[in-house]
Amino acid sequence: DKHGEGIERIAFTAVDSAAGAEEIRARGLTPIGPTDFERPVTLPNGTISAAKFRTFMWPTAEAPGGVRIFACQHKTRETVWIPELMQHANSAKRIKQTLIATPEPAQEAAHLGRLIDREPKAEADGAVTVPSGGDRADFVYLTLAQLAKRYPGVPLAGLSERG
Repeated sequence: DKHGEGIERIAFTAVDSAAGAEEIRARGLTPIGPTDFERPVTLPNGTISAAKFRTFMWPTAEAPGGVRIFACQHKTRETVWIPELMQHANSAKRIKQTLIATPEPAQEAAHLGRLIDREPKAEADGAVTVPSGGDRADFVYLTLAQLAKRYPGVPLAGLSERG
């Protein structure tokens, strides 16, 4: 409510959350976690199982573009990555880009790039993209004005200047 519409947090995939938290610590940052938790999941056959996770977060002050980042290790992939549960009414298969509004795209993209070891790439319109690696979504930092030019007609009322 304080910041308007938009993304507040982004999850990365972790193979080993404990090792990921230690890697962040080795860089001089204080990670949050790793933390274990679980939640019940109703499977397609009607039975209930537990989806179990171990997560760690970068420090909350490290929020490029106002977006905090964390990583999630799926301990029970069989209860989460189920084809029947991954079908969306809008037929989406994946997210290709995450757009993050900020008055300073280059600075915020460089910040994320340092946190995840990726090199930002400037785009012709002044936006800056940080690839996340693999087949995952790229992060595009841009101003609200750049967002309006890229997507004319999309209402931006309610969007925060950062996030």
